Amino acid sequence: NPAAWRLLGYLPADAVGHHARLLAPPERKDDQARAFAHALQAGVVRDWETEVVRQDGTVVPVSLALSVLLDPTGAPTGMAGVLRDLSESKRYEREHHIAETLQRILLPEEPPELPGLTVATRYFPGAAGLQVGGDWYDVFTLPRGRLGVVVGDVVGRGIGAAAVMGQLRVALRAYAIEFSSPATVLACLGRLARSLDDSQMATVLYGVVDPEEARIELASAGHPPPLMVR
Repeated sequence: NPAAWRLLGYLPADAVGHHARLLAPPERKDDQARAFAHALQAGVVRDWETEVVRQDGTVVPVSLALSVLLDPTGAPTGMAGVLRDLSESKRYEREHHIAETLQRILLPEEPPELPGLTVATRYFPGAAGLQVGGDWYDVFTLPRGRLGVVVGDVVGRGIGAAAVMGQLRVALRAYAIEFSSPATVLACLGRLARSLDDSQMATVLYGVVDPEEARIELASAGHPPPLMVR
């Protein structure tokens, strides 16, 4: 059928009459034989993930369902198979793994310790599954016993958002060491953000905590304000 031709690249004249081994990569031929044997024994195989080779030699990940065809006496006469192309889902899985790993590496493992100040963090991604993206937080020490606190979000999901998040996080830390004013830090970060990927937008909240004076100075670039819990 047309869908099979688009997936496999074989015209009917090229494939009809040939054994299904034609579609199996060399390293998958034994697996294919076992799947067929299992189908003959159980009558059906569902959602078997494997690979097939297109006519041009490209290897495509697929999900295979097999059903045994029987004659009126119950004897097997053949086998019907349905292939589902998994190329896109596998690509999403790879991108999700990369984005998740990048995000996990960039988030701080342990909050810093300062006299007179207790820091605790808890992170819940706003979306699940393949939607890992550019939301982040950061906590770091500053000169004169102060503490920098950041919460930000790069709009979008996937590798692109996570990569931009990494650049903004590192840049904000550098600006925070150079400038004491949170507003100045975010102004510099905004100029940098405009030079990055035009398709990405970010919001950031940055605060400087001074435990000695029991004071926090905040600046926001479009981010929701923090809550104070007494």
